[in-house]
Amino acid sequence: IVESRCAEIAQKVYTPAVHPREPFATSRERFVSPFYEREVALGGYFMEIKGWERAHGYRANEATLLAKYRDRVPAREHEWDSRHFWEVSNAEHLELSESVGMINLSHFAIYDIAGPDAESLLEYLSVARVGGPTPVGKGVYTHFLDENGGIKADLTIVRLDATSFRVICGGDTGHRDLVWIQRMAVARGADITLLNQTHRLATLGLWGPKARETLSKLMSSPDAISPENFPFATAKAFEVAGITVWAFRISYVGEQGFELYFDFDSGLDLWDQLFALGVVPIGVETYANSRRLEKSLRLQNADLETDFNLYEAGLARSVVKKAAFHGKSAYLAQRGLDQQTSYLCTLVMLANEDA
Repeated sequence: IVESRCAEIAQKVYTPAVHPREPFATSRERFVSPFYEREVALGGYFMEIKGWERAHGYRANEATLLAKYRDRVPAREHEWDSRHFWEVSNAEHLELSESVGMINLSHFAIYDIAGPDAESLLEYLSVARVGGPTPVGKGVYTHFLDENGGIKADLTIVRLDATSFRVICGGDTGHRDLVWIQRMAVARGADITLLNQTHRLATLGLWGPKARETLSKLMSSPDAISPENFPFATAKAFEVAGITVWAFRISYVGEQGFELYFDFDSGLDLWDQLFALGVVPIGVETYANSRRLEKSLRLQNADLETDFNLYEAGLARSVVKKAAFHGKSAYLAQRGLDQQTSYLCTLVMLANEDA
């Protein structure tokens, strides 16, 4: 595996021109979701990230969604511009605002950290306050910094109980985040246990204006997911069609809904039941690129890197927590600057024509 992938990387580096979205051809299908066979049957356009196969769009949606939104989907006339990009992804993007869609997020890296020092370790790693008065079930979006205040990780931490937490990372950065947590735990002599749930828990994002209505049809107690009983940025477990689901009410796509976590063995059944209710499979292109950009959400390794700090990225918090955290001295120094070295900006292209 290593030999074949290294040879391919060398070819990409030293034999230009290689398209920036050129997918790897070797070492594919290392990791697949429990719904992979359904995605293949739907004509998924697969690309790979850290060994995981992810459909960026579905051929099956072209006859319906592309026809529905044809006048709103921009044409990519040049081959280089359209290579490794599928028009149906833009149509799926639009459909998510009209109805309800499900996105395979099983590539998420998930780590459950528990023990006497779990809270103090994660508090030290995080810019945001994740322990202390944070209630059970509350999810906190936070960052890890390096000693220079550079952005090392962009992730979410959910408090499971008094001494345990769930750390949810993107698939592209998950292993790196894991190594950082482990190294810091050793350096601080932290008494913790770390359970890697990445290949045990599958994930579906269920979003859109009809997400709550649709999910409630598979529940014996639909009131459990009402806005009053299930506030934003909280998580809890309940039954969906006889399947135990740990749901997190959060969104990276600008529409209301949930991240649903469940055992891999239950994944195909849940997918089929949602699909039978008319939930549209949506490719990860919509999630990771177009919709998160539309909402001005950042992406680690794209917008966020250790070369930049939270002030440059527009993600600094209005109040600095009192507790110590890694990189705090640099963070405070950056806070005191009249002007940052650089700023993350959004560029809107109104026309794509040569002068």
